[in-house]
Amino acid sequence: MAYEIDFIPVGDPDADGKCRRSGDAIAVRWGNLSGDPKDQWVMIVDGGFKSSGEALVEHVRTWYKTSRVDFVVNSHPHDDHIQGLFPVFENLSVGTLLIHKPWEHAKAVVDLLGDNRTTYRGSRQRLKESFQAAHDLCELAAKNEVKIMEPFEGASTADGVLRVLGPSVELYQQLIAADLSGKEVSDTVQAESTITATIRALAAKVAETWDRDKLGEPATDAVEPLNHTSTILHLNFGETTALLTGDAGVVALERAAMYAESQGIDLTKCTRVQLPHHGSKRNVGPKILNRILGPILPKGTPATRRGMLSAAIHGEPKHPSARVTNGFLRRGFDTNVARASTICWSSHDAPDRPRWTTVPTFDFRYEYEEGDV
Repeated sequence: MAYEIDFIPVGDPDADGKCRRSGDAIAVRWGNLSGDPKDQWVMIVDGGFKSSGEALVEHVRTWYKTSRVDFVVNSHPHDDHIQGLFPVFENLSVGTLLIHKPWEHAKAVVDLLGDNRTTYRGSRQRLKESFQAAHDLCELAAKNEVKIMEPFEGASTADGVLRVLGPSVELYQQLIAADLSGKEVSDTVQAESTITATIRALAAKVAETWDRDKLGEPATDAVEPLNHTSTILHLNFGETTALLTGDAGVVALERAAMYAESQGIDLTKCTRVQLPHHGSKRNVGPKILNRILGPILPKGTPATRRGMLSAAIHGEPKHPSARVTNGFLRRGFDTNVARASTICWSSHDAPDRPRWTTVPTFDFRYEYEEGDV
């Protein structure tokens, strides 16, 4: 099946004018890409900031030759993922919005908090206010008569191309309760995870060899609960399968891997994988990489699969971490970064794009400087 997955560059300037804030804005289409646009499916996964959302609109119109988007997915409601979706709804026709609505889970959240001073009505209102952008996007979608559904574990498209691997409803509710209370993810949420130790690198040069991995297992509080709520997607195009991870950390990725295995989905067969949270070392460790990518390969083994991430122009060393890109390389993944221009993964039968060229991938970095990021 023909497909294209486009990562639009996302970056938000700081006060000094440098872009250090990364985000995600992804456009996907599959089907008969050389024929009538009615014979293709179009999906947007996150929109980055407002400017990247505007770029998404132009990208869909220019390269997908349509103003129709079948699915819009908001992985989680951080500004670097949701704000760019407003221009999408304002300028394109959308079929279905997949977004979590935390206020609809107020009763379960109150029960999990176990605080009889916290009321259902008060918690529902507080959740609406805490996730104002998500609530506003839902209202905009409803105004445009767009179908809205929550993307929980097991949801899929009729053609079987798209399947949601996580989060489950239960995990999501635990995470929202943790976020609302300002606490770390509870031990019950961490069940089955491989989180073991805190990695705090001082600003210094780091030396690695192929056989001596400097990527450690992230700390229990390395990823905030809201990042763990990220919608994790599996895309099956036939010969090619892809995994989109949002900002998920080890807790969420472990749960998604468990669900995938229960459904007979082998994530180690995915040939296209998004590096979680723009390649942050706080989101993955060696154990989860082994589980979703496969084991470390002998040095010199050609990389046959591809990793991708979006990162701000001045995002390093945080986005991405050399520890993480090295970890992907060890497991057979060349990695590209959408930093200043759009990067496309496409099948061999996708339409040619004039003047588009191949882009370099990360080399294995034997020495690099990295701070506590």
